[in-house]
Amino acid sequence: MKQDTSLSLVKQVRIREEEFGAIVYDFVKEKAIAVNKTGLSILNLLEERNYTIDQLTEELSRRYKGDVSVIRNHVIAFVERMLEAGIIEGGNGNEQE
Repeated sequence: MKQDTSLSLVKQVRIREEEFGAIVYDFVKEKAIAVNKTGLSILNLLEERNYTIDQLTEELSRRYKGDVSVIRNHVIAFVERMLEAGIIEGGNGNEQE
């Protein structure tokens, strides 16, 4: 996946916040995935507008005051998992590169 790929939440997805984070529902694929609070933060950002990996990393670094390289690795792992699950998509149509 390219770092500058514009990422967005798939339109048919709904998010229900829970104490642990959220349950993400894809009603078309009839699939549900649990995410933690950090994952919920990423999905909430993607609900607002498209982001790149770099932009997500920058925003989460500001929020959580963590090591940027560690945050970037977590963002990439989460995004790859959500791309594979069809919860988010890449703006160029090539989610995985």
